[in-house]
Amino acid sequence: MIGVLQKEISCVMLEAISLRKSSSLREEGGEGMNTKLKTTTCVLLFLPTYFLLYAFFHEAGHALVILAYGGTIDEFVVLSLTPYVSAIGTELTVFGAALLYVAGLLLPTLVGALVLSFYRPSARFDGYHACFFITLLSLLNSILLWVSFPALSLFMPLPRGEDVTRFLDVVGVHPLFVSLGALFLAGALLLLAYQKGILGNVNERFTALLEGSRSDEEIQRSRWALVAFVLLVMMTMPVIYNMFVLTQ
Repeated sequence: MIGVLQKEISCVMLEAISLRKSSSLREEGGEGMNTKLKTTTCVLLFLPTYFLLYAFFHEAGHALVILAYGGTIDEFVVLSLTPYVSAIGTELTVFGAALLYVAGLLLPTLVGALVLSFYRPSARFDGYHACFFITLLSLLNSILLWVSFPALSLFMPLPRGEDVTRFLDVVGVHPLFVSLGALFLAGALLLLAYQKGILGNVNERFTALLEGSRSDEEIQRSRWALVAFVLLVMMTMPVIYNMFVLTQ
């Protein structure tokens, strides 16, 4: 009789453990889906906000130089597909004109670097890390325009309305010096991202995403393939944009 009761108790306990495990797995699956949804929503909301803020600081960079040289802001438009700032009464020196055109790059880059300096690697929310990484990539893409466009100017004409084109016209230096200066700025931004742990954290999360389904060698190849793809896109976008503008 005691043996039968022991068997029944053991069966009940095993069923309870099995139910607890299945319930735990369902909860983990639900939390995983919920986390992915939150991350996706966060990124989708962040992207338009970022581009709006970038446009504001880009035009604000131009506006500050105009005000510094005694000009008056006539129009300051950000909520548009083509943001712009117009002014009257501005008397620019050669240095002032060069500063005017490069300020649209420098101010958002400085503000972005300040934001990146507040990055916390210990944050648990994936959307937080994704937004910082997107910020880094977008800032680098803007800087790489100043790397590729001067180099392209050696082989083809550049769009006349671009800040980098006007900058090259004003300063009169060899375009490759401008490319080298932009590369230095991109390197400084990457160094900041490395020191704050942004690059390392993204690498760890990418590796964790692939662990269990691929070998270490395959993960390494996938990592380098992703880096190569990002660099390829960032370097070819200015060329495609330049060819598109010139054909209009």
